[in-house]
Amino acid sequence: MKWDAQYDVIVLGFGGAGATAARFAADKGAHVLLVDAAPAGAEGGNTRYAKQQIATGQNQTELMTYFSQLAGSYSIPVKMLQKYVSKLVTMPEYLKRYLDIDITGSDQDRVHGDFADYPEFDGHEILTGISIQQQPQDSTLWQLLRAKVLERSQQIDIWLNSRAQKLVYNPATKLVEGVAIVHQNQLEHVSARHGVVLATGGFQANPQMVQDFLHLSALKPLGTQFDRGDGIRLAEGVGARLWHMSTYEAGNVLGGLTIAANTDQQLAILTDTALLNHGATCVVAEDGTRFFDEAQPTRHGYLYQHGNWVMPQRVNRAYLIFDRPQYDAFKQQGHLSSDPSYLIRAETLPELAEKIQVSAANLKQTVQDFNHFAETGRDYTTGRDTQTMWAFDVGPGGFFAIQLTNDIVTTQGGPQRNEHCQVINVNNQPIGHLFSAGTLGSMIVNRYQTGTNLAECLISGKIAGENAATASDLVAASENKAQ
Repeated sequence: MKWDAQYDVIVLGFGGAGATAARFAADKGAHVLLVDAAPAGAEGGNTRYAKQQIATGQNQTELMTYFSQLAGSYSIPVKMLQKYVSKLVTMPEYLKRYLDIDITGSDQDRVHGDFADYPEFDGHEILTGISIQQQPQDSTLWQLLRAKVLERSQQIDIWLNSRAQKLVYNPATKLVEGVAIVHQNQLEHVSARHGVVLATGGFQANPQMVQDFLHLSALKPLGTQFDRGDGIRLAEGVGARLWHMSTYEAGNVLGGLTIAANTDQQLAILTDTALLNHGATCVVAEDGTRFFDEAQPTRHGYLYQHGNWVMPQRVNRAYLIFDRPQYDAFKQQGHLSSDPSYLIRAETLPELAEKIQVSAANLKQTVQDFNHFAETGRDYTTGRDTQTMWAFDVGPGGFFAIQLTNDIVTTQGGPQRNEHCQVINVNNQPIGHLFSAGTLGSMIVNRYQTGTNLAECLISGKIAGENAATASDLVAASENKAQ
């Protein structure tokens, strides 16, 4: 192979995990190339959009119990879970030592108890959360991680708007020796003497992978638009084993649904559950019928069904339906613009059904049933608390609809890694010089707990970066022998 450039370590993905891996690889003396598909100003992955909360706890045994219950009937390799939980316990020390965040002093108010998303599970009391900043989703953690990378600019080169095409694998040495990368419209073959770290995030912005692995026709990413499953494609090319491909989490409002229109305007009624919990509002599917309890709180898109919290069956089209009094209330509260393009208006229910292309008979029956439930005090369709419902006004005021779509925060699937963050092949053996970090191939297999994605980025990023930097330099040795 004729190399266009040579580095000790190549990190693919400049999000939280990738930035962490690059920083710690450089601290081990490696010359690092950090690559991201996003253009300048859009890099950062989902860490840039996250709520800046990191999970931690003080008792490793109880945390093991809690996380095992999150997995439910699914299994997590014990060594991997032990490594992760052992690092969660030391997260305050990690933040102080490596990111200059001291939560034991003046920043104590950043620590939050009652943090567990599943308080019914054993061990939940020990789980706490650390807010990197008082204002959520302000990219503070991402800015800190990025600054640590830029401080090491003599050891870390950054290629943005560059996309890896394939890993260069040598079957003779059984090592990943480099990466083919399109950079500045040129295909560059870049050597990685010690290792390659895949930290490219999920595949939520790749419609084909969403269809293939999640069996959904469409999902609207709430974070980065550049998580397109590149790490999965690259890892498959060298025989990696995939796992957790159907695990993902959605938003926390209205059953994992958000506005379907491509608009930058924030629709406040879809970010404040309390506004949807009370009133003449309901959600119908493409047949004009309701399909879940609109007032039920969600746990990252998971809804309570028959004794369990599960990701519900998604629909191709959904609509938020409300009447004139509800519309006036939304406007009075400042949650709707004067004439939003995503708002569908109609004088009658049959007209509204025609506009949103649902069964007029079903929509009429849905509203009649809703009104009956509100008046009699029991919702026989979804079990919604009727204290949150009041009857639709079927008078001359008209009806309104907003098309909704399934949202997604991130996927967790990808190449399987072990506790050393080595990528595993289909024979359960590590692939030489290939590592991964972050949500790509995350250990999360079932239910998601707030703050664990960012924690896993920091934990696995450090492990992957350090191990990639110190991997045996067989490639360089073979080159010297040839010379």
